[in-house]
Amino acid sequence: MFRHLSISPHFRTAALALACLAVFSQRPEAAQQPASEEAFDIGEIVIISARESAAEKILKLPVTTTVIQREKFEDRFTSLPELLAESAGTEVRSYGGLGSFSTVSIRGSESDQVTILIDGVPVNPAAGGSIDISSIPLTNVERIEIYRGAPPVRYPGASIGGVINIVTRPENNTQKAELSLSAGSFGELSQRLSFLAPLNNKSVSFNYGRQTFDGDFKFLDDNGTPFNFADDEWTTRKNNDFSSDDLDLRYTAEPNGSFNAAISAQIFSKDQGVPGIGNFQSDTARLKTDRRMISADFNLRGRDDGGAATNLQISRSFLRTRFRDVFGEIGLGAKNNRNTTVADGARLTIERRKGRHGISVASGVSAESFRPSDTMTNAQSGKSSRRNSTSFAVEDSLRVLRDRLTVIPSYRYEKISSRFSGDDPFDFSPLAPQNTSSEKLSAFNAGARYRVSAALALRMNYGRYF
Repeated sequence: MFRHLSISPHFRTAALALACLAVFSQRPEAAQQPASEEAFDIGEIVIISARESAAEKILKLPVTTTVIQREKFEDRFTSLPELLAESAGTEVRSYGGLGSFSTVSIRGSESDQVTILIDGVPVNPAAGGSIDISSIPLTNVERIEIYRGAPPVRYPGASIGGVINIVTRPENNTQKAELSLSAGSFGELSQRLSFLAPLNNKSVSFNYGRQTFDGDFKFLDDNGTPFNFADDEWTTRKNNDFSSDDLDLRYTAEPNGSFNAAISAQIFSKDQGVPGIGNFQSDTARLKTDRRMISADFNLRGRDDGGAATNLQISRSFLRTRFRDVFGEIGLGAKNNRNTTVADGARLTIERRKGRHGISVASGVSAESFRPSDTMTNAQSGKSSRRNSTSFAVEDSLRVLRDRLTVIPSYRYEKISSRFSGDDPFDFSPLAPQNTSSEKLSAFNAGARYRVSAALALRMNYGRYF
C-alpha cells in the first residue's frame, strides 16, 4: 500500500537549485591538486624619491621669489638687464642702449639697496653705489634667483631691496663642446665657446664669451630745444660702442658620494664708450671695467636620516673701473679716474633637518678695501678705505599641517668696522678728515607660506632690514 506524497512547487525549485550547484561545483581530479609554484629571488629593491630641484625649493619659500631658468634665454640674444626687466617687481634703468650702464631696483628700492651675488659671493662695493648689471654676462649662467625680501641665511646681508643671485652652470658627467655665433643690427655680434671634460670623479670646464656692438643708430636730435621743431635733425649716435670678454674656468672633484669640492675663476673685461646726452654727444669719453673672481666651495652632504650638511665658501674678488674723459665732455672738468676694490670673504653654513624642523646656521667674515685715484688732478688722492665685517645668522624652517604650512623665522647679526679716508672734491679744497666707525646691526624676519592647492599658495612676510 502506497501513500501519495504531495510536494510543493517551492520545495521542487529549491531541490533543483541544490542539485545544479552540486554538479557544477565538482572539479576534475587534476584540478583539485595545487599547481606547482617556483620562487625567484629578485634581490633587494630600493625606491628613492626624486629630489627637489633647487628652483622648486626656492619657489616654496615664504618670501616672494622668481627663478629665471637657462632654458628661457639660452636661445635668445639678450642680456641680464633685459631679463630682469621682464620680471615683475623689478625696475631696470639703462643709461643708453645695449651694453650701457644699467642698475636694478626691487619694489621701489634704491639700486644700491639690492645685493647682487654671483654664486653667493657679493659683488656690490662696500663703499656704496650701484653695480653695473650689464657687466655680468650670461655665457655660463644656469639660473637667476630673485628674492623680494629676506633670502635664506646661507646668503650674506639683509638688504631692504632684496637679493639677486646669479648661479653659474653646474658640472655633469657628460663630455661636451659647444660653439655658438649670433649677429644683430648695428654691429651686434656674440660668440660663445664652452668645453667640459669629465675625468672619473673629477671634471674640468672652460667657458668663453665675447660680445661686440657698434651702436651707431640714427635718432632725432632736438638740439636741446624740445619746443622748437625747426632745428630738429636726424643724426648718428657716436661713441656708443662696446666690446666685452668673459672667461670662466672650473675644476670639480667628488671623491665620494658625500663630499665634493669646486674651484672656479671668473674673468671679465669690458671697454665701452660713454656717448653723453643726445644734443651734446661725446667723442672720446670711455669707461673700462675689469673684474676677477676666484672662489672655492667645499660641500659635505648630510645623511638622508637627518645628518647635517655643511658648506664652506672662500672667495676673493677684484674690481677696477677706469673712466677717462680728458676733454671734460661728460660732467664737470676733465677726469681720468681709476677705482680699485678688493674683497676677501669666507662663509660657513650648516643645515640640518630634524623632524618638522630644518635648522640653518651661517657665519661669515669679510674684508674689503677701496682705493680711488685721478691722474688729472693735483690734489691728494689714492687714499685707501677699508671695511671689515663679521656676521652670524640662524634660521628655522618649520613644516606643519602635512607640509601645507611652512613658517620660517630668521635672525641676523652683523658687526661692521669701517675706515673711510678723506677726499677733496676740488684742487683748492682741504682734505676731508678720515672717518672711522663701528656698527652692530641686527635683523629679524619671519615668513609663512600656506599651500591652499597645487595652483594656489598664500604668503605673508614681516621683517627688519639693514
